[in-house]
Amino acid sequence: MMKVAVVGTGAMGRIHAAAWSSMPDVQLVALLGRNADQTRRAAAEYGAAAMENWQALLQDEEVAVVDLCIPTPLHKTFTLEAAAHGKHVICEKPIALEEKDAIDMIEGCRKAGVQLYIAHVLRFFPAYAQARRQIRGGALGTMRCFLASRHGTNPGRDGQWYADPAQSGGVLLDLMIHDLDFLRWTFGEVESVFAVGSGGESELCRHAVLAARMKSGMIARLEASWNYPRFESSFEALGTAGSYAESSSSPPLSIRGLSVEKNGGGAVSVPSMLLEKDPYYRQLRHFRDCILLGERPVITAQDALEALKLARLGMRSMEIGSLITMHAVREEEGES
Repeated sequence: MMKVAVVGTGAMGRIHAAAWSSMPDVQLVALLGRNADQTRRAAAEYGAAAMENWQALLQDEEVAVVDLCIPTPLHKTFTLEAAAHGKHVICEKPIALEEKDAIDMIEGCRKAGVQLYIAHVLRFFPAYAQARRQIRGGALGTMRCFLASRHGTNPGRDGQWYADPAQSGGVLLDLMIHDLDFLRWTFGEVESVFAVGSGGESELCRHAVLAARMKSGMIARLEASWNYPRFESSFEALGTAGSYAESSSSPPLSIRGLSVEKNGGGAVSVPSMLLEKDPYYRQLRHFRDCILLGERPVITAQDALEALKLARLGMRSMEIGSLITMHAVREEEGES
């Protein structure tokens, strides 16, 4: 039985708590949050103890795993303190705001002999996972282009912490990082990046478009925005043998072939109905199996670091208004 404590009782903390509380071989023993009333209500709902003191939670020897659903600037401190107390760490994405902090988190957990998992949940969405299998299996032929968009509501309206780019890194680091991770996971390493925002410091935080060229020669265009009235996401992968598309506002996904069949028929559309609906549960169940059973992780902390690097390169491109190549970055790092 793996005993887990969730830190943070906002929307994501409650989603994680609900998943843990219904999972076999797991006991959700505690929730820790800043809002005492909210924490007590959530703890009662999910059958856990309500805690208000982080240090007391660290001293609780029955807690084997801490699940951090807290603002990004707190990730490093909480991760290192949990690791120092021998607790495995599951942490919401992005791993950190800065590469150095992410490296410190990875090294701190390694030295402490505990495992670190970063919750890049997009890898556990069935539509995305299935698309990756098809693409990497060659169903679309040689890949030429990948298009993705991810839109949500403007966080500035309610004053959430992630509306402040100093705390969240802005829309590129907090929202587009989902698609940056999927891009690298599916298509390999990036060769160059160019990104733009909609103008002004606050606007740069809320809308971004990023173009990337992969080492394979494929090109990608990613868009993320907090200027939408509702959440929407979509992607399309284009190859020499067909295309693959998914949208949150339409049926799960479709495959369209480019070749004309021998019988004279045209292109066909094959919908795929996906039965498992909760990627958050699937993600945490997988992390459970990695910790308890030694299952090979679908995503590593190093993968999360690489996604962070891409996001930071995009932010740097936005700042200087220029294309950035990996070759130039490597040369710069070699000189430093």
